[in-house]
Amino acid sequence: MWNNRCIRDSFTPNNLLHLLISIQNGTTHYTHNDFADWCGDYIKAAEYHHISINTTLDKKAVDIAYEVDLKWEGHLINSLAVHELSDENKSTLEMPKEWFKEWLMRLKG
Repeated sequence: MWNNRCIRDSFTPNNLLHLLISIQNGTTHYTHNDFADWCGDYIKAAEYHHISINTTLDKKAVDIAYEVDLKWEGHLINSLAVHELSDENKSTLEMPKEWFKEWLMRLKG
């Protein structure tokens, strides 16, 4: 189901936290598009019960992954014309740093 994903980390709140921090700090080679794709797959894994959602932290992580996916799609629509929606163009686009700060605060809080 998730064979084409760049980020192969398992879907856990801790991995979400690590990715948020490393992408915000620019200490990873993953693009924002890679991260949004991973978040989209996180949501699918939760919906299809491939992962357990037992704690408040689990729920919070899935909610944040859902928001990342939604905001990324909106960001793409607002930033690129339809004919520009190639993987190459998406890989250069970045989400605002403020979004990462907010997601980190919510996940830690």
